This record gives sequence, structure tokens and C-alpha cells, in this order.
Amino acid sequence: MLFSRTPPYAALALLLACCVITSCAHNAIVGPAVLSPGHENAQFVQVDNKRRPVSPTPLAGQAIQFWFPAVAGHLFGTPNIESSWSATPDDAGAFVFPLDEIAHEMQKMSRAFDASETAVLLEPETTRFARIGSYALREFDGEPLGYTSWIAPKTRAELILVYFDRGCRMLGSVFHGKDEIRVDLRIPAAGLYWLRKHRTFFGTTRLDLSAQPDSLILAVQPDS
Repeated sequence: MLFSRTPPYAALALLLACCVITSCAHNAIVGPAVLSPGHENAQFVQVDNKRRPVSPTPLAGQAIQFWFPAVAGHLFGTPNIESSWSATPDDAGAFVFPLDEIAHEMQKMSRAFDASETAVLLEPETTRFARIGSYALREFDGEPLGYTSWIAPKTRAELILVYFDRGCRMLGSVFHGKDEIRVDLRIPAAGLYWLRKHRTFFGTTRLDLSAQPDSLILAVQPDS
């Protein structure tokens, strides 16, 4: 089953299915997979609530470790501690992000989509995927240091890295906290993809496919 058994979703499921097979499908954005993933250089920055770099940095001088767990079968969900990667930034905030190792492991960690808590249609139903979560922790005690996310270098839009095991279509909406995120994706083939979470002119939040960023920036918004 793709949807919750709650009755109102029955009509939504039919509507979304029609969208997949009719002319409205051309509205989906098609983007490229991450090509030839390797060990990418990345940069850590501290930001305010609008993702603008802050100075002086509140976390300066603290020993920080980044944790990148898999979130299997969900766009937003509980991280899987059995499969994760970590990195420690140098004094300038630089670190290495092993995209090649992550892509290989995500093939094994990916799971079928569980739509029981969302209003999202994923076709084919057997598509397996996993998202790569990101956390900044205080190294000596593992205490989270704030909201952590990849951001686009120029627009500061939040980016999400996801692995899909095949080409697929994802359409609908998912709730993350108090935010309803509208999803309209056409994945052309298996691979890693960057997704962009952003607010539209009309005030809605959308999740679209994004081009691979020119540089990898991991932003941390410290807890107040």
C-alpha cells in the first residue's frame, strides 16, 4: 500500500496516480545525478536563521564532529545508526566528504518507501531509496550543536542528498515538523541526487531536483 488507510487518502491516491500517467507529468523537474562521485572537499560554516554566515562564530574553538547517517525509506525520519559516516573539520572548517563510499553503501542501505505517514505517491512501488542525514556534534560528549544542513553556495537554499535505486516518479506532499513540503520529482535513473528544499513566491515549501553544487557547504545554525 502506498498510502495510509485513512479514508481521505483514497481520493488523493487516485488523483496522484492520474497525474503520473497524464499530461500533468511534464511539470516535474528532471535533474542530473551526481556524476563520478569521489572524495569531495567540503566546507563547514555557521549561519543565522536565514542561513547567512555569522562572524564571530559562536562555535569557534570547539571540537566538532560531523555525523552522516542513512535515513532509509523516508525523506525525513529516524537515522539508521548501523550505517553512518563521520568527519572532523580542520581549523579552517574544511573536511572531506566521501561521496564514492556513501554511494556504494547507500545501495545496500536503501529501502522501499513507507508512505504510511505521508500523502506521497512513488512509482514504481518497489523503488528503494535512502537519504543521507547530517548532524554536527560536540566531539567530547556527542551533544548536537544546532540544525545542520547542506546549502547551495549562492542561494543558500537547503540541499538534501538522496540515493534512488532506479528511475522513478515521486509526487505529493510530506510533513516535516510544522512544514508541509510539496514534492514533484522525476528521477531518470539510479544514483545519488541533490534535492533542493525552498520556499516559493507563493509561500509554499517545495522539494525539487537540483544541479550538483559547485562546492559543498555544510551549514550549522547553533541552538540559541
